[in-house]
Amino acid sequence: MSFHRFYVGDVLAVLKTMDSESIHCVVTSPPYWGLRDYGVLGQMGMEPTPEDYVVRLVRAFREVRRVLRQDGTLWLNMGDCYAWPGQGGSWDAQRRQKNTGRCLCTAQANRGRYAGNKQKDLLGLPWRVAFALQDDGWYLRADVIWAKTNPMPESVIDRPTRSHEYIFLLAKSRRYWYDALAISEPSAKVPIMRNKRSVWTIPTEPFPGAHFAVFPRALAETCVLAGCPPLVCSVCGAPYVRETVRTGHVNRRTSAHAPGHCATKTSSTGWAPTTVPTDRFLPACECAADAVPGTVLDPFGGSGTVTYVAMAHHRNSVYVDLNEIYADMALDRCGFAQESPIDYHKYEILRMDDLTASDAELEVK
Repeated sequence: MSFHRFYVGDVLAVLKTMDSESIHCVVTSPPYWGLRDYGVLGQMGMEPTPEDYVVRLVRAFREVRRVLRQDGTLWLNMGDCYAWPGQGGSWDAQRRQKNTGRCLCTAQANRGRYAGNKQKDLLGLPWRVAFALQDDGWYLRADVIWAKTNPMPESVIDRPTRSHEYIFLLAKSRRYWYDALAISEPSAKVPIMRNKRSVWTIPTEPFPGAHFAVFPRALAETCVLAGCPPLVCSVCGAPYVRETVRTGHVNRRTSAHAPGHCATKTSSTGWAPTTVPTDRFLPACECAADAVPGTVLDPFGGSGTVTYVAMAHHRNSVYVDLNEIYADMALDRCGFAQESPIDYHKYEILRMDDLTASDAELEVK
């Protein structure tokens, strides 16, 4: 059984109520700068300059780092934007404008007023944020290209149509939990699985609700499977690790009759039989306690894609969003808005009044 918390409130106020090192993985996509006005006081993305936006994100992710375990990871999805006076400026602008009306104009007005850019400049915000997080203490481990097979068309004729966004893999420590086998992909030439590459070709996904900045489930699924352990210790929270077995293969790199030959050849060549992971997970601690699912956090929860994926793969989740309409939408999407929610998933709702962590209404089901 998995457990899912839904917080409605400012991300910093919510995170300050959470225990340190209580989260195993973070998968999120924060509001992009100057793209949309969500109509909620305190929203992110409406800062007057890109620098202000980056500073505010760093401050939020500093608190994320506190609640993340030492062996945890952050998967950060970000798209870029252009400096543009007034409307437009985004490769998703037409789609988003159709659904948000004047709010789009309000949000993107800052791009024209910002004095630090030239019109038509690509602002490079994903990398500005990534480097700022790196300077703040995060380990920047990978930049993944999310290649969209069905990007929005653009009317530009002086540059290529944008069809990708970034996924940054960041870690709190030099060594962290990562399940490469869970996201391995078929090799093109031999019948074995290979390590996943850094370009993920995933189509965008339509969503019927009134939230139009939804990343596809397949994207969130890849991050959750790689970064959030399926089982952890119920006492210390240590992630279970995959069992590995030795193949027992004779070393093929030297002749079988080479002097000193043995099954491992470690004495003469330094090579040992290959160890391969299995589908079995074993505890990495000595608590001898029961196993529970790992917990994934989305501090900018939106339509609830990460929670939806966590439920499908039997992980616990924590959802945070400032907009109560989106939180209700996520509850409905995950099946919790029904009178009789799914038996094997439990949830709780925490609403933070006036964006403070002191006044809270808790509803547990």
